[in-house]
Amino acid sequence: MLNETNTGVTIRSIIEQPFINAPLTLESHKTLIGANYFSGGQVIRFRINLNEYNEVFTNQIEGFNEALKNLIPSLVEHHCSVGERGGFFIRMDEGTLLGHVMEHLSIELQNLAGMNVGFGKTRETKEPGVYNVVIRFFDEYAG
Repeated sequence: MLNETNTGVTIRSIIEQPFINAPLTLESHKTLIGANYFSGGQVIRFRINLNEYNEVFTNQIEGFNEALKNLIPSLVEHHCSVGERGGFFIRMDEGTLLGHVMEHLSIELQNLAGMNVGFGKTRETKEPGVYNVVIRFFDEYAG
């Protein structure tokens, strides 16, 4: 559940923070039904450009990790590649790229809406700073 009660953190307050100086760009998205290059099931592929945040890791953006943890504390349930509860937070603290963060946010927003989604991948493309973020979905419009 989104946490606004104790901390006063809101989505708007995160967006307005100075740690994100330039927007990431959603270059395209595509719904893939059935077996495909990324998965054996239905997924949505987002192609995002990190722009000036290419090669900038989460542990290099002052205040970002704590703000996201406070905003969406349920992300603690994401095991990520660490394989344990809190794994995604560990990855953020060690430093991960914002494309990977977008993957987990997309999954968690669906989970918060009652759609149990657990699959996601983030892969770089041949273009510097451009990533494919692939997530499973139950409702194309929610993904």
